[in-house]
Amino acid sequence: MSNVYFHKIDASTSVEEVQTITNALLTEIIDKENIKLDKKIPLKVHFGEKGNHTFIKSENYLGVIDFLQKREIETCYIETSVMYGGQRYNRKLHI
Repeated sequence: MSNVYFHKIDASTSVEEVQTITNALLTEIIDKENIKLDKKIPLKVHFGEKGNHTFIKSENYLGVIDFLQKREIETCYIETSVMYGGQRYNRKLHI
């Protein structure tokens, strides 16, 4: 069975608090699960689409980016199209 690591945040949680929480959770996960990180790690994100307000804002990824940079790990954002209809189902509309 997989372990679940969790820390509750909501819309009132500041970016700085999210960064602190992110750092603590990633450190705990890596230590407890004995994970070895690669030197390049992409961050899969959802940039949202028109009318969608339930995606993670880009500033909330700063904790992950900071965590990786301190370990000299190169990172970048990646996004993919979706299988369902809408504005993200093909590259042209998605961009």
